Amino acid sequence: MIRTYRPEDKQELIQLVQSGDAMSIPVIEATLQSDVVLVYDDGKIKGCLAARRRADVCNAWVYTGPNYRGEGIGSRLWRKVNEQVTQWQPEAVTTEYNVESRDFFSRRGFQPDWSFHLMSHRGRAFDEPNLDIRQYTDGNFMDYIRIRQQAFARLTRLHDWDQEEAVDESRRQQMRDEAADIFLLYDEDTPVGLCRLHNQFMDTVAVVPGYQGYGFGKALVQFAVNRLRERGVKHPRLCVATLNKPAFGLYQKLGFQLLQTYEYGNRDIGAAN
Repeated sequence: MIRTYRPEDKQELIQLVQSGDAMSIPVIEATLQSDVVLVYDDGKIKGCLAARRRADVCNAWVYTGPNYRGEGIGSRLWRKVNEQVTQWQPEAVTTEYNVESRDFFSRRGFQPDWSFHLMSHRGRAFDEPNLDIRQYTDGNFMDYIRIRQQAFARLTRLHDWDQEEAVDESRRQQMRDEAADIFLLYDEDTPVGLCRLHNQFMDTVAVVPGYQGYGFGKALVQFAVNRLRERGVKHPRLCVATLNKPAFGLYQKLGFQLLQTYEYGNRDIGAAN
């Protein structure tokens, strides 16, 4: 039967998800904080769904354990997603899935938007790079914004993303709160790159176009891996867009191994159920 998730289900669900997916425990725990979380339980938990509403978009995640696929569990869970969509009446539904599950979501009207590789570092620690890498402070706010705008301009054009970076006080306060996880690279006093950490992830590495190809990205990756190891992370992780082939190749050379590839998909309301 399909029932509401209970806190005592957490460990069983973590084991189920990690039996067939590379999702980390913090990511699974965050997913379980969604607005609606249901499990498929017939004496043991075999699948789950999580859905959250943000403005006019519903994000849904459906997962079936690898030993229980082909039994129709995913389809039953997805009908519950559609019930929630009917109740919330969002303008769009989005989801994230392992590319091996693409057919399941394609049959339900989802179109792939963009994809990324999840990678994990399995190599040794690095020598510290001899560069001017500074801890973020509030005085670096506009440097941070400019680096992101310049470094990601090509990707935002390719995906037709909104490139505008928020520069209001709420964004600035967010940066103050996360200052311990943000580092900026300078060439003398010119901001040329950054890295950002989050839990066990190297969340962002960016170098402005004029400084790419000179080893600065490699040095920032090495710096980030060392900082995560200092925090007790045995195998630092990162995500890289599948279109970003140069970065993917660099990460492989530095000891990162591919875990899984994921896609983001979106569906217009009224598409296949």
